[in-house]
Amino acid sequence: MIYCIENKGNWTNIDYTKSNQKLNGYVYKDRYTLISKFPSLTISKETETSKTLQKDSLRVTITQSNFDKKKHTFKYFKDYPTQIELIDNKQYWGMDGGMPKTQFEKVFIKVEKKTITLPKSALAGLYEPNVSSAEANYDKATDTIYIQTMNSDGAGGYFVIWKIEKGIYQDRLIVYGF
Repeated sequence: MIYCIENKGNWTNIDYTKSNQKLNGYVYKDRYTLISKFPSLTISKETETSKTLQKDSLRVTITQSNFDKKKHTFKYFKDYPTQIELIDNKQYWGMDGGMPKTQFEKVFIKVEKKTITLPKSALAGLYEPNVSSAEANYDKATDTIYIQTMNSDGAGGYFVIWKIEKGIYQDRLIVYGF
């Protein structure tokens, strides 16, 4: 997956991740398809802490919950002892050094009689979700579901896209620092 930044003639400036390294480059415009070109799921239910999107027999529900700091470990910056550097020894998104207040609880997908729940690793490190911004698109030709949200506490903004192909979670793309 790539994140398109801007078009320059026939070329598109992109961000992408390879071997856990954030990279930037250009790709020719006929070498990718925008997720927005695939049919969208529409809102069937929305609350303050969840959103359900649906199209035909495909349903995606995203929920958030309060962050429980007792279930996590924290590493603080040496020079700034009140600022969190890592949560559970990993990079995290959604806060700019502060303690998270909310987190993704679950991303649940139902296709006809089959149910898929994204693994904890797909949600790890993603804080201050904005479930109201959630969107989902379905590429029927490849049986791929794309779910995306824009999240943050304000300064720690990030965008996440999850990819589920043929009923199996494949990957996530996180874009931040814009």
